[in-house]
Amino acid sequence: AVTRSYVRLRTWVHKKLRFKKLRKQRLLKKAEEANKKQEQERMQTQQPGQLNRASIKNRMDLVQSLKAISQANECSKNVPTSQNKPSYETFESQTKMVSLSTYESSKSVVK
Repeated sequence: AVTRSYVRLRTWVHKKLRFKKLRKQRLLKKAEEANKKQEQERMQTQQPGQLNRASIKNRMDLVQSLKAISQANECSKNVPTSQNKPSYETFESQTKMVSLSTYESSKSVVK
């Protein structure tokens, strides 16, 4: 004999499972749509004809900075090489300073 409470329970479980299934399908559909949108946006940004203003401005800034760097390099090429390169003594003293500072810091870490 099937009682009324058992029938109610069975219909309630069936309803819950159906809603769970529908919710899962809805979430999967949303995820697929989001992936499609991202793919379309990616395809649009890759097309060279459709550059937005920000990327053009960034490229112009990059070109200007590269020009400035190359001009600075050209100016330094005219100067004799002895002034451009640091002498051996200064390099040696710098390395001693670095090694001393690392030695001091390692001593403080040990303490």
